[in-house]
Amino acid sequence: MTKLYYRQVYSAYCFLADLPEATPTFIAGRKTLWQLNARPSAKSAKMITLNLYEQVNAFEMQPDCHDQAEIATINLQRDNAMNGLQLLVRLFGSYPAITTIETLDNWDWR
Repeated sequence: MTKLYYRQVYSAYCFLADLPEATPTFIAGRKTLWQLNARPSAKSAKMITLNLYEQVNAFEMQPDCHDQAEIATINLQRDNAMNGLQLLVRLFGSYPAITTIETLDNWDWR
């Protein structure tokens, strides 16, 4: 399930990062997301996902720049990212802090 949550988050986060209103910090979050594949400890993985959660939560869409269908899609992707990040935070928090999180994705998305 961890890989499924990761892919959900990765897909949604990258969609949002490609929008014109994405800040440089938000865009840089892609590299932060990749850190989850660097075999972090459960404690580090939880902190990474909490950081990303805060970034997605702070993401501000500019509704004047999008039509209704685009707004619905953006909101759906934001919800997907938030839900997946919440699940990952909960999952990583359930492991002992020093547990190594194995590679979440065997595709090189970069």
